[in-house]
Order: sequence, then C-alpha cells, then structure tokens
Amino acid sequence: MRRWIEVWLEAIWLGIKQAAIRFATENPDAVIGGLIGLVSAIIRATGALVESGHAGLLFSFGRAKKVVSPGFQLLIPFLQIVRIMPVRSQTINLAAQQVTTLDGLVYDVDSILVYRISDVRKAFIEIDDLKKGMIQTLGLSVQEVLCTLERHSLKVSDSLNDTLAERMAELLAPWGVTVERAGFNSITPNAKTLRLTQLAQRVSQRRETLDRLIAQGVPPRLALPLLGGTSIWVRRARAAIAREAQKRRGRRLRRIALYAASYLDDITPAEALALADQVLDQNSGQQAAVTALARRSR
Repeated sequence: MRRWIEVWLEAIWLGIKQAAIRFATENPDAVIGGLIGLVSAIIRATGALVESGHAGLLFSFGRAKKVVSPGFQLLIPFLQIVRIMPVRSQTINLAAQQVTTLDGLVYDVDSILVYRISDVRKAFIEIDDLKKGMIQTLGLSVQEVLCTLERHSLKVSDSLNDTLAERMAELLAPWGVTVERAGFNSITPNAKTLRLTQLAQRVSQRRETLDRLIAQGVPPRLALPLLGGTSIWVRRARAAIAREAQKRRGRRLRRIALYAASYLDDITPAEALALADQVLDQNSGQQAAVTALARRSR
C-alpha cells in the first residue's frame, strides 16, 4: 500500500513538472513576468520605502509599534506592515454650502483648510478616514461659526477666519492634525436673500427721506406722495389685455344679473343690468354682484 502511494505521488509530481516545462517553453514572457512579480512581492514583504515628506507607522502582528521616518524599513515578511501618510502641508477646499444666519437669511459659503499631520499614530488610530472626517468637521464648523451672526457681521474678515481656525484646531487636535490656516474664500447671499436685503435697503432709504421731508416742515400727507406712488407704467399690449379682461368681466356680470333676475320676482332684467353695471364700476367681482342681487331681492 505504501509503495503504491509513493508511485502515485511520483507520477503526479512528474506530470506537474512536465506541464510546467511545457508551459515555460510555450510562454516564456509569462514565466518571466511571474518571476518578477514573485520577487517584487518578496521584496515588498521584507521591507517598506518611506519617501521624503511622508511618515509611516509600523504595525507588528496588528499592533502599532513605532513611527517610521523617511527611508527603507526592514520587515518580517507577512507579519509586519508599514502604513504611510504624507506629513507636509495639504489643502482642503470645501464646496459651496448654504448657511442660514441668525436673522434667517441664506448665504452661499466657500471655505478652505490648510493642515499638516503632526502625530501619525493618532492620525491612523483615532479615526478611520482622516480626510473624510476633516471635510465633515469643516462643514459643521462653518455652520457653527456663521449661524450665530447677523447680516451686518457676515463678511470675510481676519477675525472671522481666526474664529474658524481656532475651532478647527480644537476639533482636529485629537486626530494628530495641526491647523495652519482656515478661513472663508467667499460669503455671498443667494438670490432670495439678495432681494430681501435690497428691499430692506430701499425701505430704509425711503424712511430716511420721509423723515427728512417731515423735519423740513412738509406735512406727512404731502410727504408720502412725494416718495412715489403705486402707479406702474406698463406696455400698450399689457394695457390692451387688461381692458379686454375688464370687458369680459362685465359681460359675465351681466349674464349673471340676467340669470338671477329670471329667478327673482321683485327685480326686472333692466334693474339687474343696472345693478351689474354699478358693481362693475366699483371694481367688484362676480361674488359681489350675486350678493348685491340677493340683498335687493330681500
């Protein structure tokens, strides 16, 4: 039995050897590429190269051991690894986000963060995805800083940038990150906020003009018309459309009046038409006409 197993294993080995020789003969390029890949894998498993401007953290049996400086670090194959991270200054530009201020206005805000890694161990261990965490923290800090301000205080300034930088430094310190600069690229009102601020400015200017006229002795009933009326210049086409709409409204009122007169005993069609014309002259609607006819019948 033992002899039979030895013969069987020898036959299998001979078959694998012949197949390998035949494959190498037919595909020499693939064999060379495989050998290069194998050598590269062995070299990478036995050492790690840390470039300038980077730092590494050595993990042995899954535990963080020490920080690796730039250079070549020997490793125990498949039992030790080095995770590498850039430690030079880097920049995060946060996409524009909407911020609501204390007085309810909405602004579009662009912000920036310049940072560097000061503690590689914390950067790898304390958070799973450092860059994603910093982006989310920057967005929340922008909201936190600006939502307590009003419109007159909301502008790009050194004090506002310093406030954001201090807040980011406080939040990122546990992750081994040093904040070099943080601030706002632009703070611009959205379309609705722009309309509201312009309207408020216009009202303020008209109020100042009114106070000045009253102070000069102009009576209020005369000062108000001097500020401007409610008349609006329109094009001829729009005026013609308005006149046609008025005519259609008159025809509808007359039809309603005749219809109501046919069901009422104490009013004639002529009286109903006269009442409809009176209502039309007073710029009342269809409901006003019907109400007036009902009161007349009572």
